[in-house]
Amino acid sequence: MTTSRRYKISVSILLISTSVCAATGLLAQSGPAVTGLVVASQQATLSTRMPARIARVIVAENQSVQRGQLLIQLDDADFRSQLSAAQAAVRSARSQKRKAEDGARAMAVKAEGDVQQALGLQTEAHHKRDQAEINVKASESESAADIRAADQAVSKARTGLEAAEKALVSLEALEKAGGVSRNDIDAARTQKRLAQTDLESALSGAERARAGIGGVPFRVVLAKKDLEAARLGATQADDGLRIAKSGAARAIEVADNDVISARSAVNQADAAAGSAAIAVASMQLRTPIDGVITTLSARTGEVAQPGMPLASIVSSHNVHLEALVPARYISGLAVGKHVRVQAETVPGKPLDAVVYEISSVVESDQRSIRVKFRPTGTASLRPGLAVRITIGASS
Repeated sequence: MTTSRRYKISVSILLISTSVCAATGLLAQSGPAVTGLVVASQQATLSTRMPARIARVIVAENQSVQRGQLLIQLDDADFRSQLSAAQAAVRSARSQKRKAEDGARAMAVKAEGDVQQALGLQTEAHHKRDQAEINVKASESESAADIRAADQAVSKARTGLEAAEKALVSLEALEKAGGVSRNDIDAARTQKRLAQTDLESALSGAERARAGIGGVPFRVVLAKKDLEAARLGATQADDGLRIAKSGAARAIEVADNDVISARSAVNQADAAAGSAAIAVASMQLRTPIDGVITTLSARTGEVAQPGMPLASIVSSHNVHLEALVPARYISGLAVGKHVRVQAETVPGKPLDAVVYEISSVVESDQRSIRVKFRPTGTASLRPGLAVRITIGASS
């Protein structure tokens, strides 16, 4: 769509004498007059950006149209097919994006679950290690106590044996003097044997308390073995947690990258659909302004070429008048001055206009200056209409 070239204004200087117009009964205005042209405030020309067959022409010349109204429909079958394919691609891309986002959320949940499970195993393993360390200390303490108790029992048994032996020796000495009964001697000897048995039992208990590997009691050895296993389990649990966290981070990263790729695909599909929609819209030539169709060269079935004018629209609102005024008459004009205008659309009835712009540049003919006038009445002046402007008269 391009803006049409401005209307060229032809100017003729007319000298009007004061007289009574017999045909109209109106008094003509004295002073020089120029021929001016009604110029639209807006005008536009419709064309296509690419070769296209004209499918339908909806308007006719001289028809009034409103902004946005469809004037010419070009063949858009190929573009509509492309648009349908692009829209299908958008739906597919969005579906893949939803799947990727769902997968990412599920992966995040699973990864968090794996980490929490590994963290639980680590906590349990550390607890077992700590308990095993406590058990080692307890077993060492208990073993030491057992050894002390066994040593005390041995010492007590030795003392008991020594006492029994002394008693027996004393009784045996008295027996030679005939002062001790046979029963007392037998009882002392029995007591000695019992004391000997107690000592042997105490010595065996002490040996058992000290029994183990390399002089370390079995209870302590077993506790230390449990501690070693617990420490290994804690190390493995630490490794498991580290691996779980690393695996979770990698899995989430992969899932996030899938989401990013899917979103990028959606953006690309949206862009392609948008381009296709624009192409379809470009096949509908609509007027950008309110106005009247002045020329219409589009014909149904013909192929429109890029840049070829198909329709021209001229705004019928806010028109103004333009005239080339000889330089010698400019002194009689000023911005705000009122002039009389005679138009064929309102024959015999002069219209009023006001000067609102006087060019500061002389035209290429080196004799005239462009002047613009704004009508003050409500009469309909169609763009392109020639009018006669009496510039020497005021209202």
